[in-house]
Amino acid sequence: MKFLICLCSFIASFSFAKTKTLHFNISTKPYPPYIVWSQNSKEEPSGIMTDTLKGFCKSENITLSYQKVPRARVDDFIRAGELDLTARAMEWTKNLKDFVFTDPVTMMEDTFFHLSGNKFSFKKPDDLDGKSIGIIVGYRYPKLATKIKKKKISISETISESSLIDMIRFRRIEAAIMDRNVGLWNIKKKPNAKIIPHGTPLNKAGYRFMFNKKYIDLVEKFNTYLKKINADKSLNKTIAKYITQ
Repeated sequence: MKFLICLCSFIASFSFAKTKTLHFNISTKPYPPYIVWSQNSKEEPSGIMTDTLKGFCKSENITLSYQKVPRARVDDFIRAGELDLTARAMEWTKNLKDFVFTDPVTMMEDTFFHLSGNKFSFKKPDDLDGKSIGIIVGYRYPKLATKIKKKKISISETISESSLIDMIRFRRIEAAIMDRNVGLWNIKKKPNAKIIPHGTPLNKAGYRFMFNKKYIDLVEKFNTYLKKINADKSLNKTIAKYITQ
């Protein structure tokens, strides 16, 4: 049995050493500032997650291939070996044992954004009673589910974070829930919006890379690389590039 395990590990390592290419899912829709690309641009994909992965691949002499796979098919593609990895939080994933995850590259924080001149307080769901809150269509927040069901909170839905920013600007809502970095990216695009994030997040999740299980050794190498770029602050510089005005 030990020989079989070692043999399988050797085959996986040999196979990767032979191909030296990683097929990375950038999805059918960009997710800035984490994964940034444009259908009409010839520029290489970028973003916090993409740039971090590029740096790692360069250090390991690995070629990065970008694939656009619909979210509903990503897990099956990775299981089948048609994709090697995607950016993902463990909290968003079923059947965790089917994959191997890196340490978090950054934290995703569901954060309330509001006008800088408005007083907005949040420490617990009761603080939101009577308030009008904007969210993205289809997004769900279990901590607020009871409040929303009982109509203690007025919810307005829209299709994009950019629209949420405008809804705050024009005082159609008091606050909006967005991932902190996504919100800051959108505010950077509208520097006169005078919108700020609240300090207390509603939820947190580590944003990682989710790999095919055969890459367990490579994930360990990535985690070592991640410690290095955290220690020398280069990851902080990468993040700041996308969210700092």
